[in-house]
Amino acid sequence: MECDICFEDITDENYYCLLGCKHDSSCKNCLTEGINNAINDLVFPVTCTICNLPLEIEDFNVLIPDDKTLKRFYRNSFNKFKVDHQKDFTFCLTPDCEGLSPTIKNNIYNCRECSTRWCIKCKLLEHPTVTCEQAIRESKMTDTEKFDEWKAAHTKPCAKCNSPIEKTHGCNHMTCGVCSSHFCWLCTPGGPISSTSSPIYDHLSKAHGGFFT
Repeated sequence: MECDICFEDITDENYYCLLGCKHDSSCKNCLTEGINNAINDLVFPVTCTICNLPLEIEDFNVLIPDDKTLKRFYRNSFNKFKVDHQKDFTFCLTPDCEGLSPTIKNNIYNCRECSTRWCIKCKLLEHPTVTCEQAIRESKMTDTEKFDEWKAAHTKPCAKCNSPIEKTHGCNHMTCGVCSSHFCWLCTPGGPISSTSSPIYDHLSKAHGGFFT
């Protein structure tokens, strides 16, 4: 029997009958080459050259013997499915995750495959404490910019040497870890500064009615 693609005689070793349509007029080598071309060109589904019936999964397992190519086939076919069905499904944004869902609640996609939660509106990880605009801005910030923003919100400069000081407990008496100066957290900058703690505690009592806020 002659192959209808390469016109070579089909040997017993090169013979294959497609499981779905039962057509066997193409040799195994040509079928494998056709599948590889479909993978590269994102032509899915891969069909029989005679009747255009899609090939069965078992056909691919036989005609694509190496796991690397088989995985590429599944990945590319899924990517083509995603392109063709963008309006029908929401797909997980995690790289290499094949999770998808036809329905979304409250603009949050909860992937059942990888358990990641995505905001559908801005395409970023779920951000319940900030708006989409804030999340987008933060996603574009460098680590240095993020640190500078955190430092501005959570620290004050030492009244003497300007080293950043973070307040981690309730007392408003602060001691600089760099120059050992004492100062009032509430009045910095511009407040009293001392080499000892007593003047600052006196100031807190008189000016603020106590040591704690």
